[in-house]
Amino acid sequence: MQRTNKKKSTGKLILVKTLIAIAGLLISSALFIIYSHRYNYIYQYGPATGIVLSGIGLITLWDSDKPVVSKWHRVLFGIVFGLILFSFLIALITLRTMYTNYQLHKYGAKARGIVIDIETHTSPRTRTSYHAIVKYNFDKKTYWQDILDNQHLYKYGDSLLLKCSSHDPEIIVVVSHTSALKTEY
Repeated sequence: MQRTNKKKSTGKLILVKTLIAIAGLLISSALFIIYSHRYNYIYQYGPATGIVLSGIGLITLWDSDKPVVSKWHRVLFGIVFGLILFSFLIALITLRTMYTNYQLHKYGAKARGIVIDIETHTSPRTRTSYHAIVKYNFDKKTYWQDILDNQHLYKYGDSLLLKCSSHDPEIIVVVSHTSALKTEY
């Protein structure tokens, strides 16, 4: 009798922890979709960290209560769960892109900006990426945003015509740009 109650309480505890991990995954996912375009990196890495930790929590919960099984069972479980998590991340990136496009299409407004800096980001695992830091005004407020610039299109002082969302002015796309360097041949 005591053993059955212990199994029930353990099962309920795992269910509660699973629901908490799923809630963390959903909240982190929503934050990633809606806020990861912001200039402050906490908006990018915070939700991504929440997604990874929730995924690890789910793996640990779902695999920990199993009896000792073969090595191949664990490998297969890891591969299947990894594929599910990878598909989930691809879906999140797609949803973020759809959200950004919707905001620009429905609430797009024009703004003028200027390139105030060029940053180089280097990672040991990936190649070097270049970002133009743009300062622009919208609705009497000043915003900063970085724009991926691996083609080296933008230089310091370039003037940009931007389309930004009036609901979330940190969602921007460059419509046109005028070089700060006037060259005539």
